[in-house]
Amino acid sequence: MSEFIWIKKTLFLTTSFLALLCGYGTQADVNQVTGWSCSGPKNATLDADSQANLDTLLKSLADKAPKNNGFSQTHAGKGGKRLYGLAQCRGDVSAADCRHCLRNATWTSSAQCGARREGIVWLRWCLLRYSDAIFFGTWDRAGIAKVNQTTPLEDPNVVPSGVDLMNGLVGTAPRHVSMFDTNAVGVGPLERRFGMAQCTRDVDPAGCRECLVAQLETFRARIGNRRGWEIYGSSCSLWYHDYRFYFDSVTANQGDTLIPVFNKMDYVLPFFVSNYRFIICPFGCRWEEVLSELV
Repeated sequence: MSEFIWIKKTLFLTTSFLALLCGYGTQADVNQVTGWSCSGPKNATLDADSQANLDTLLKSLADKAPKNNGFSQTHAGKGGKRLYGLAQCRGDVSAADCRHCLRNATWTSSAQCGARREGIVWLRWCLLRYSDAIFFGTWDRAGIAKVNQTTPLEDPNVVPSGVDLMNGLVGTAPRHVSMFDTNAVGVGPLERRFGMAQCTRDVDPAGCRECLVAQLETFRARIGNRRGWEIYGSSCSLWYHDYRFYFDSVTANQGDTLIPVFNKMDYVLPFFVSNYRFIICPFGCRWEEVLSELV
């Protein structure tokens, strides 16, 4: 019996070593609702034409973005009832995952924002945004930051490498047509750090860079040097982890599993870059309630 246990442990250690050597801590990435923001009266109602415009807009965005490399911006309606919308998927997810994510985003928007005059929904793999005011081409300062309560602080010797990694992505992502980039850096014999940056494709490269710089500076000031964090903005987002969380184009999941709640281990930290206000939102707090406290 003892011999069997020894062999079992040896195989486990060997397998773990090879996984670290080859994958550097690769983990499956799972789609989930990260948060939402809704503006306007909670008890707002729409007339039949306005409701039809909103339904048409959300459906159009969810249908067109997966067929257009994960991005779509459009409008629906005329005159004072016109609505503007934008949908974008993360640059590493497949068209199938993009489609599923945006369908979930549409459902979440309808459930949480209802007839409100503007809203944005963030999922891990996509975002969906609409408004009765045109916002295309102007980067927005609002966003939310996620950090796991149990995530340890970064080794002080690793911090400069992590900062350089994310600063590099701030510079390279705006230069891509997709406004998206990933990279990794070795921080020891068996450790790496992985980063990703993305802007919505309605903004120009200069606006993309300004947005990423602002988000990154705010993150550093408010959350600190954690090993893992994610920032979701209206116009740009950043991710940093000690495991490979993004997909290759050939390995993206075909159909996501939605987790429509916040992880109990997470803090959600809404902030506004302009004045650096933020609030810690414990499990169960709705994002729209947090926004009302910040206004």
